[in-house]
Amino acid sequence: MAEVAAATKIQKTWRTYAQRRAALASLERISAAFEASKSAFTLPAKLDYQRTPGDTAQSVSVPTACVVIASVPVEEADSETEAEEQAPKLAYTPNNAPLHAYEEELNQMLTQLDEVQSGGDADVRARRRELVRTIEREADYVERVKVAVWKAWQEKETM
Repeated sequence: MAEVAAATKIQKTWRTYAQRRAALASLERISAAFEASKSAFTLPAKLDYQRTPGDTAQSVSVPTACVVIASVPVEEADSETEAEEQAPKLAYTPNNAPLHAYEEELNQMLTQLDEVQSGGDADVRARRRELVRTIEREADYVERVKVAVWKAWQEKETM
């Protein structure tokens, strides 16, 4: 009887270890993919904004050179709705394809992180939480860049 209990304990410990190891490997893979995507992404030379919602024919091309990317704040905005209201929606055009693709990659990474099982391991939960925050901060930063480009162009046009 003691042998069965010992074998059961060993199996349970091994399964927990294997699950933890797989979760940490998944987190490492997603983190590496994020860093590769982030370093490979470059803002397009122009962004096309829709003049009216849903109308891609009524778009305006705005050069991104009118804003210094380093001047866009990295910290989170006060409210998400504030950022959304300040710039029109981006059109689905070839100019915007790299930006839309990057945003989609970030969303896919967040979905992959949702699938990582912690198995109750506090370290896995903490690492996953931190990676989710990092990716969400990057997605928020991309939104702020879109708003900054639009605002800089509007200021330039009104002068």
